[in-house]
Amino acid sequence: SNATINRDLSALKRMFHLGMQYTPPKVQMVPYITKLSENNVRKGFLEHAEYMALLKTLPEYLRGIVILGYKRGLRKGEIMNLRWDQVDLEAATIRLSGEMTKSGEPRTIPLDEELVSMLKGQREAQKTREKISHHVFTYENGEPIKDFRGTWDAACKDANIEGRLFHDLRRTAVRNMVRAGVPEVIAMAISGHKTRSIFDRYNIVNEEDLK
Repeated sequence: SNATINRDLSALKRMFHLGMQYTPPKVQMVPYITKLSENNVRKGFLEHAEYMALLKTLPEYLRGIVILGYKRGLRKGEIMNLRWDQVDLEAATIRLSGEMTKSGEPRTIPLDEELVSMLKGQREAQKTREKISHHVFTYENGEPIKDFRGTWDAACKDANIEGRLFHDLRRTAVRNMVRAGVPEVIAMAISGHKTRSIFDRYNIVNEEDLK
């Protein structure tokens, strides 16, 4: 594919630059390397009605994960590894450490009333279980949630939105924040998008946006 070829060309260009930096230089010049066009726009989104239908078909222990993904665009791993010491319900924030994020940079995630209420519910539910976990999202036995692809696929099928990915929630959150008037630089800080090019691939308009 064009994308694969472009990654190879990028590696080749990097090799030339490293050769130029060597002492003595291994190459005399870096050739101009053109890239192929890429049609890599992500198109998976959940409209609000689809999201609400999905919540109804999900088991209780997964709903909080999906709500957080839909509203704030956190990555799946960031949500599943979230610990209570990173959640401040009084300040209504989640603070992700750099070791948890893909970019390696810490992030602060603001919470609205629905998210605060959901997290309080998670905490109260865990108090009734035999095993107390440091993780926010656990199974009913208190064990951290590891993988839920099968349950996700089944819930999507029951909600008549087969083929959707959990990552579609991230794309949806970015688009919804921009639609709601959140400045793009703030939306990027919340979602953790480090480069503008990747963010722009997520923030896709539809006909309703154009109208």
